[in-house]
Amino acid sequence: MTAPAFRSVGTLGESASGTTVTPGAPSGAADGDVLILASFSHADSDTAHTLSANATGWTKFVDVVYDAGTSGKNWAFWWYRVSGTVPTMPTVSQSDPDTGLYAQVAAYSGVKTSGTPYEGLSNSGRQSNATMTGRAVTTTGGDRLVVNVFSEGDDVTSTPASGWTEDAETGTATGDDALFAWDSIVRATAGTEGAPTRSVGAAKTYLTAGFALIPAVGGGPTGYLGSGNVQFVSITIPFSGTSATATINAVGSTAIILSLGWEGTQANNPSFGEGRVTLTNSTTVTATRTTSSASNTCIVKCVVIDATTNLVKSAQFKTISLSSTDLSNTTTIDPVDANTSVLHCLGWNVAGSSNNYKIQHHALSYSGTTVTATRQSSGQAAVVGFVMIEFEPTALNSNVQSYSKSWTNSSTSTTQAISSVDPDKSILIWAGDYANDTTSPSTAMQKAVLTNGTTVTIDTNSSGSIACLYNFFVVEFASGVLNGPVQRSTTTLSGVNSNTSTINSVDTTKAGMTFLRNTSNAATGFINNVRSDVTLTNGTTVTSSRSGVTSNVATSWEVFEFSSGASPITGTASVTTDNASAVGSAAQIFTGAGSVSTGDASASGSATETFTGSTSVTTGNASAAGSAVEIFTGTASVVTGSTTATGSATVTANVTGTASVTTANATASGSAAERFIASGSVSTANTTASGSATTTGSVTGTVAVTTAPATASGAAREIFSASGAVTTANTTASGLAREIFTGSASVTTAPATASGVAREIFAGSASTTTGNVTASGSASERFIATVAATTDAAAASGTATVTNSAQMVTGTAAVTTEDATATGSAFALLQGFEEVFYIPADDRTYRVPADL
Repeated sequence: MTAPAFRSVGTLGESASGTTVTPGAPSGAADGDVLILASFSHADSDTAHTLSANATGWTKFVDVVYDAGTSGKNWAFWWYRVSGTVPTMPTVSQSDPDTGLYAQVAAYSGVKTSGTPYEGLSNSGRQSNATMTGRAVTTTGGDRLVVNVFSEGDDVTSTPASGWTEDAETGTATGDDALFAWDSIVRATAGTEGAPTRSVGAAKTYLTAGFALIPAVGGGPTGYLGSGNVQFVSITIPFSGTSATATINAVGSTAIILSLGWEGTQANNPSFGEGRVTLTNSTTVTATRTTSSASNTCIVKCVVIDATTNLVKSAQFKTISLSSTDLSNTTTIDPVDANTSVLHCLGWNVAGSSNNYKIQHHALSYSGTTVTATRQSSGQAAVVGFVMIEFEPTALNSNVQSYSKSWTNSSTSTTQAISSVDPDKSILIWAGDYANDTTSPSTAMQKAVLTNGTTVTIDTNSSGSIACLYNFFVVEFASGVLNGPVQRSTTTLSGVNSNTSTINSVDTTKAGMTFLRNTSNAATGFINNVRSDVTLTNGTTVTSSRSGVTSNVATSWEVFEFSSGASPITGTASVTTDNASAVGSAAQIFTGAGSVSTGDASASGSATETFTGSTSVTTGNASAAGSAVEIFTGTASVVTGSTTATGSATVTANVTGTASVTTANATASGSAAERFIASGSVSTANTTASGSATTTGSVTGTVAVTTAPATASGAAREIFSASGAVTTANTTASGLAREIFTGSASVTTAPATASGVAREIFAGSASTTTGNVTASGSASERFIATVAATTDAAAASGTATVTNSAQMVTGTAAVTTEDATATGSAFALLQGFEEVFYIPADDRTYRVPADL
């Protein structure tokens, strides 16, 4: 995972004596960010701060009211998770206007996307020292951004503690003065981050708060890719056309395209042979050139990646037009986060009728919301295509890096030093290039490669003291985003129009590719010979192509495959995980002083396993297409078997006893919950339901209780409370089936089947047995007796009712029923002695008349 990151703070809201202030919004705040609002006042009363306007969605988590006359300080904090657009900032109010009210909002990216975004909160009351001391913060996991906020009752600046970053420091002389300082440090592992300090020279009043922001967790394959997955596209613009399209499987709004180059059959007319590509809509990719030709085609290739918002936050497809006299031109884009955004060139089409590499090649750059296309010389009208890709921060291991390498090829290669990255997790994104050469591909055409974790190498085929420019970005993905290391190489075409390179096997529906351009040894070259493209032909083959065969061409590329996500693990003892994979979001968290092991955890939705305890805890396989949660607490060993659900499956095995507890397999397509509380041995057998199945095995006795399989397409519930052995046989119902058992001796039920409603209730101190009960309408059987009771058969083809005038059975001797069958309604009531009985399941009272 990647730790959250500070984004910015807004302007300070301040008032010398007013009752309200409104802070400014932090710049660049975006969807998914967490905003922290801090307020501070000089107060001579104990009036708490409140939000009086635009307060929806803000949660207060610090509230300090310190009344000490004119030295009082009131302080409060709120947090807010941005969903979509950044809201209007709230107004902070204090009913008693004193000598200063102040508020400021900070924004943080990459924070967990649901629930409370912080942990380890600690805050002070009013302090007064020459050295301001912050708060120590304890985290339960790694990759936390630990934040300390200092609110000073003066405007004296200071410096952060060693190792801490000052994200912002804002002071004001309004009122009795104030200053907010926001410091942070990344904590890689679980534990306590010590309290930082700031020295202000002389004693100042201040308050501090510390907390750790929890990182967001990425998803798995379908968490990063939508249903469109990855699609390799090749479009041929025909003889008579200037454009052509390809229909693709539908992709989402954050899908991206990476250019894989183009090739033209025309030798010396770039208006025929130069092309660009774009994503026109969710099912259409369009390739464009400037001029149609009676005899020449242009082939444009790309890869479409149906990225979800777990991978890409936004994608903007645009073009920049240059007239024949323009060296550069610009266009405007929506704001993006420069730390997570890359600019990728999708090619160009030009209006020239002869080759001139100074005019045909273009480079892209951006600043803020302005994207600029530049070339070495003017002379031909051109249109340059691009996509601005803003990655989701949690999908990245580090901020993206942007480089514009300007060099003179007095030798055939140059290097660009970059901040250290892991090459196995990193790719390069091409943003265009050009050279000050008119007709020689050998000195004008450049390619790049990530040589190692700190070096990118750019080269031409031949030296020539030509001024060259190559623009690119470096993207390092977070652990778990890619399935295995990035593969990179160069494919050479020597006198042929195509060649292949072999790679380690990848899934072509999940593997992306970058084209980092090609070089040529042609001293004077035609487009059909020197322009190449590249594609992933199958899971083990990369193919590079061109239209001609003259001269040699070397094409640089990278292949990367999206994976099934990662599992963060924390703990103080040995912790081992086997394969943990999820296509949505998978988080495994382990804390405890004893050994903890998990088996395979797989979910297409969300899978979370949380384990706490002082002895060994082991989980087996947990699989769910919806949501699967397993929670175990206790002082003895706890083992769960497989939990599988296509809907929602929750196993809450809260074990409070001191003996072993074991659950077997629980499977449900709807919702399945199992709970066990006992001081003796408890086991449940298989529980299966296509609708909703709940096994609430609340066992209060001291001997064994066992349930057999329960199956229902509607709802099935089994409840057991007894001090003696209780066993139920199979219960099957398409409607509603409930079984309730109370007693001190053995009670056994045979199968009960009903297409309507079937209920069986047993109460007594001696053995009671029912035979098979079958009804197409409604069947109810109730047995209350102190000795064995059975009823004879009751049958009717229309409506059959057994009343006290027909077959009421009274007495203390044996009564037996065989099969009871009715096509309308059948009721059999058996009562052994005068008494009033209340049946909780029906919420009804039954009274036996005295004359029976």
